[in-house]
Amino acid sequence: MKILNRAVELKKYVAIVVVIVVIAAAAVIVVVVVVIVVVVVVVVVVAVVVVVVVAVAAAAAAVVVVVVLVVVVVVVVVVE
Repeated sequence: MKILNRAVELKKYVAIVVVIVVIAAAAVIVVVVVVIVVVVVVVVVVAVVVVVVVAVAAAAAAVVVVVVLVVVVVVVVVVE
């Protein structure tokens, strides 16, 4: 009878350990998923920032070209 009680007690401890291991594994999976989501969000934000910077640079370059053309036209008109 004593051995049977020990076996039942041991099964209880094994079940507790299994539950703890399953919870730990689930926590690790959740952390990995959160890290992946954060990395994806960071990559998307960086891509958006790069696109905005390139667009602003292109707009600035266009403004510079227009200003240079206007100056050239004014100089040509004044010289003539």
